[in-house]
Amino acid sequence: MKMSTEDISSEDMDALDKVPLEDMLKGSEEVSVMPHPEGAKVTMALRIEKEVLRDLEIYARSIGEKPSTLARMLIKEGLMNKSASVSLEAFPEILKLKIAQIKSA
Repeated sequence: MKMSTEDISSEDMDALDKVPLEDMLKGSEEVSVMPHPEGAKVTMALRIEKEVLRDLEIYARSIGEKPSTLARMLIKEGLMNKSASVSLEAFPEILKLKIAQIKSA
């Protein structure tokens, strides 16, 4: 059950204010936080057309990846090959071609 400050009486809050932090933490276990091996990750909201999302999900399933993993891979690949002469408008068509290749294999 979650508690909020509204669940604690003002007398109890006053009493808690007088307790040193070290005393509150007595008996607790110290843990170390290991950074993610690839560095910090950030969540990003992305708007894409339903058809592109559907194609991404189909392609991801066909190669045994999650759609979010595939999207990250494609973004990284696109950034590494940004000098290539492929426009963003061509991306949905390229994705459809890759899906068609998998389906025909």
